[in-house]
Amino acid sequence: MDMGLVDGFHVDMKLPYHLLLPDKEDGELVKEVLGVKYSPEMITDMLNAIHYAVSYDKGFNQIRSVKYPLLPESAFEVCESYIRYLRRIYKKSTPYEVHPFVSKDEIEEE
Repeated sequence: MDMGLVDGFHVDMKLPYHLLLPDKEDGELVKEVLGVKYSPEMITDMLNAIHYAVSYDKGFNQIRSVKYPLLPESAFEVCESYIRYLRRIYKKSTPYEVHPFVSKDEIEEE
């Protein structure tokens, strides 16, 4: 960044991290979606990455989510609302997009 070698950052916001709590239910959700065990440090790191991508956006950054079938539509609405909140705080216009889920079987068919 300091040398100007990075044009932008794209962050895959798989879950509404800002709402996750270190309880059993959220831990199981994190494991199912991310494939890793829940840790408060990992959630903090993800939130920091999202804040960084929005706060230092010079027109090339993006936050996106993948529409995982196990997540309700409201999860993506909450993520989008959080990004709108960050855009207001940092006075940025970083886009948020929801991309379709593509299964392993769909990829192998191509």
